[in-house]
Amino acid sequence: VAHARAVLAAQCPTEGLAPDTFEQSVVLDDATDTKLAPSSFDVVLDKGTYDAIYLMPGTQEERDAALKRYRDCAARVLKEGEKHYFVITTCNFTRAEIERQFADTFDYHSHLDYPVLEFGGHKGSTNATVVFVHKKK
Repeated sequence: VAHARAVLAAQCPTEGLAPDTFEQSVVLDDATDTKLAPSSFDVVLDKGTYDAIYLMPGTQEERDAALKRYRDCAARVLKEGEKHYFVITTCNFTRAEIERQFADTFDYHSHLDYPVLEFGGHKGSTNATVVFVHKKK
């Protein structure tokens, strides 16, 4: 939170956001069956939860169902509108794969670039961070 406030003050002085715009929330919840109120958050950040669900034991059908429930929960708790974002960072999927997997729930907004590696004639990155917004109605 302190870092976010410092970045805002240094890099975004014309955004009109007060330093108290950021607040820290620690939420203990089931990401595939949330009890959080709908439209609770301006930003939903995932750094590994989707990956962990993908890697959980069980059948592929069970994992696919859990991943779908997760996407639905993320969409449900995120406030609607173009200034509310779902940000996911993954080390198990490419940017294109994440975009496809979330296309039924969110619209692509942007992504972060990471250094590109080349191995065996293939180019890629070890991580992908993709920013989404709610699907336009």
